[in-house]
Amino acid sequence: MTPEYIIFTYKFIEPLNKEETIKTKFNKIKSSEKEENIKFLGNNLPNTLEFNKWGHLLEENESFILIKKFNSKLQYHINKINNQYKIQFKSNGRFIMEFIDELIEKNNLSSFIRKNKNHEYIFINGKLILKKKNKRIIKNKRALSLIGRVPSCRLG
Repeated sequence: MTPEYIIFTYKFIEPLNKEETIKTKFNKIKSSEKEENIKFLGNNLPNTLEFNKWGHLLEENESFILIKKFNSKLQYHINKINNQYKIQFKSNGRFIMEFIDELIEKNNLSSFIRKNKNHEYIFINGKLILKKKNKRIIKNKRALSLIGRVPSCRLG
């Protein structure tokens, strides 16, 4: 039985003693304690589902919200379905990206899961605590035979 895909799960951990941390381009620590936005697939997005922090509310009804991002031409087109929000990010009517935000706790708008294709980002109280990425296994026999020939890619 061959698995269809592998899920890699990892967590960002801050060092216990920040003074002793060696700074490299891989472990830069941001100084701000409370971050209002987070970089998500190349775009700065709020780390909350409090939509008044996303921008100016242009339209709202039971199942749809339209928000214009502060100081920008970008708009969020949000479709509400129970605890899920399907969000399309547009600029001048052009589609940029789409993702789904799902509430974890009903009355806590800063604890949610943000999903985009094979990525999941879990936020608790506005802080990114976990990133997940689903990877497919290569089923091509020729590609699998090549993995054993490359010294840095040996399995087992």
